[in-house]
Amino acid sequence: MDWSHGCKRNKELECHNGDGFIKFDGLKLPDATYCWVNKTMNLKECRAKCLQNCSCTAYTNLDIRGGGSGCAIWFGDLMDIRQVLAGGQELYIRVLASEIADREEAKAKPKMKIAVITTATILVVLGIIVASYCLWKSKAECAGKLLRHFH
Repeated sequence: MDWSHGCKRNKELECHNGDGFIKFDGLKLPDATYCWVNKTMNLKECRAKCLQNCSCTAYTNLDIRGGGSGCAIWFGDLMDIRQVLAGGQELYIRVLASEIADREEAKAKPKMKIAVITTATILVVLGIIVASYCLWKSKAECAGKLLRHFH
């Protein structure tokens, strides 16, 4: 993916009304022109700080070594983001809560399809086994009656 010229939101943010973040992995971080950094904050504090400011559009760890530390927060448009093959960083981009729910629902749909198909397959196989047993049982009873009848 190449977001070097920025990207356009589907819907405008509703500050303090349920905004959240979607995590993107393997990125070259945005241009740092409108970025604020703090070396002592952790990622949880960084998220909270970003949510407090309606202009905040994304955040991440400042230093990714050793599990990550520090905080980098972007304000306004996110420019020059690129997906990289190796060595990219995580970036948490602010979105509407409804977009997070839509994304989670989209992730759940394939799982639901798999569950329905698996259940249906198991029921069909079980039905075939039961029908085969009943057929075998009835043939065995019929053969037993014939043998008794001729003796």
